[in-house]
Amino acid sequence: MNRSIATFLLGGALVVLTGCARQPADAARGPAPDRTAGAEQPAIPDTLRQPATQKQPVRILVMPGGGFASGPAPTPEPEGPLLMSGVPTAAYASLTAARDSIGAIVSRSYSHADTAFHVSQEAVTFEYIYAKAETRALAFHLVVTDTACPFMDIQRRLTAAGWVEHYGYTADGADGSNAGFLCLNFFCLVEGTWQGEDGSDSTFVPEPGCQVVVTCVPRREDDFPPR
Repeated sequence: MNRSIATFLLGGALVVLTGCARQPADAARGPAPDRTAGAEQPAIPDTLRQPATQKQPVRILVMPGGGFASGPAPTPEPEGPLLMSGVPTAAYASLTAARDSIGAIVSRSYSHADTAFHVSQEAVTFEYIYAKAETRALAFHLVVTDTACPFMDIQRRLTAAGWVEHYGYTADGADGSNAGFLCLNFFCLVEGTWQGEDGSDSTFVPEPGCQVVVTCVPRREDDFPPR
């Protein structure tokens, strides 16, 4: 074989062997490193994170005695004794109008054909109990001789007409009772007297009949018992 050809073949074989030897080493080293790995990466939004719930304010109430409680404020209880049986609805333009209405109530409380009833009117001076004052008024007098007393019937008719009871004038006894009534701007006092029973004598029989006086005056807001 020519020496130059042999030399050429030997050099080519060495080149091939060198390339084969380098391939496993390159594979072992793995892929080329990412030159961008050190760069700052964009933040990935956390879609699973829920927004924080806004806290609702809690109302704290100071209770009597220094305690605390949450919730709506309690309805205050009225102080002192109950002074009226409700809220009146009746109202009158003048004392004359109120007096005429009371006169009609008294007139309907008995039978005009019954001679046991005797009715009269009288101008009087009325003294308020709590206001410590007095005023002129007109009183209706009803005298009953021998039949049922209309004392309770007059009270029922006043209530039906929109008046309410003024408990500061309520009084009950063996020989009579008083009842006060209020409308929005006037006051009416109903007084009944009769012969009471004698508790010490079981054979005692009271005489029939009674006397009823109905007086109408202007209402005073200071004519109530102290609370």
